[in-house]
Amino acid sequence: MDSLRVAVDARPLCFPVSGVSRIIHRVIENLDKNRFWFELHAPGVPHSDYNSLLQRSDVEWIEGKGALTRTGATDFNIRLPKLIRSDAPHVFWGTQQVLPPALPARVGAVLTFHDFVAYRFPDSMRTLARWQQKSVQRYSIRRADLILANSRQTKNEILKRYKYPAEQIRIAYPGLERPSRSKPEVSEEFLELISEDDARHLASHRRSRNRKSRVVPEFMLACSTIEPRKNYGLLLDAYEKYCELGAQEGRTPLGLIIAGRKGWEKPELFQRLEEMERRLPGLHWPYQGNGVSEEELDWLYRNCSFFVMPSLYEGFGIPLLDAMGYGKPALVSNLSCFHEIADHRAEYLEPENPENWAYAMLEMQVRVHKRKTGAFKLGKGDWTWQETADVHGRAFEEAARNRS
Repeated sequence: MDSLRVAVDARPLCFPVSGVSRIIHRVIENLDKNRFWFELHAPGVPHSDYNSLLQRSDVEWIEGKGALTRTGATDFNIRLPKLIRSDAPHVFWGTQQVLPPALPARVGAVLTFHDFVAYRFPDSMRTLARWQQKSVQRYSIRRADLILANSRQTKNEILKRYKYPAEQIRIAYPGLERPSRSKPEVSEEFLELISEDDARHLASHRRSRNRKSRVVPEFMLACSTIEPRKNYGLLLDAYEKYCELGAQEGRTPLGLIIAGRKGWEKPELFQRLEEMERRLPGLHWPYQGNGVSEEELDWLYRNCSFFVMPSLYEGFGIPLLDAMGYGKPALVSNLSCFHEIADHRAEYLEPENPENWAYAMLEMQVRVHKRKTGAFKLGKGDWTWQETADVHGRAFEEAARNRS
């Protein structure tokens, strides 16, 4: 039997690893090469993070050419539909919850849906991306043969906003990137960015007293992109209050390392973050929002005391799932999608009260030191990318049958 041709919105693969690009990569990687042929459509060249994917025998990179490829939107909405009409695949996979306009009737359509940020937090998106989603999303929902939602919460939001058959929405949870057994190697430069002077050696009268010893103090970790819905303003308020409470009780506060990239946020928050980093010795923002490497993030997850994520809204929450994979305790917002991930293994707080978060940080610090936090233990078949890929594979085949 001939392979099923699946055209893919591969624009996320032009940039470093993100949640969407990780889903594309892992789904293709875990599907049978003999069942599918993937045509990855994008307006530019692929990022080097995906070299291994492009070496597969079932993958073809199709790069847009000409004036229409100057922006991802014009490429996706004008050039790509013309190409598909001239050489139609069996299925189009809309990886970013939109489909190209005027898809031929014979082409099946599978739509992956992540969240409703464009409606709930429009200020956290770039204007062009927000406009594109809002302008073509209703058409995309109506045209899709099947929708793959990343959580039950997202499925419920789709049903609430659109008239779409519930039985045609499948849950396709992202998989977990399981930690490798080998410890990551990170540079001395990175460790210096998150280190503090070791007070035990500063007062030493040995000959080495003029050489300040540096250590990485115990820390809590936050690592999502810095944008309005991630609620970093509350996190900074809570951490400042937590440091005050710790001082009152005679405790040395844990540090806070923020590994999130600089996103679509007001300049005032970045200025405040930089000011607090200078003032509070435990607070660190490595590389000032340019992002940490995969190895550095691996190191941070392994070595943090616990994980914090006070988001106002998420469709799923891959950083929380990653923290669970490392067996780390977590303080997170009381969002239904977070309950889907962590169940009873995380502490849930309303995302409006920084004082509550400060007290929860203090309590979590005590529990971690007393080893009274339960580890998150995964079974062999829990949160696998193979299951994610299987849900996608069945959807591609069903969509193709619907249009055959």
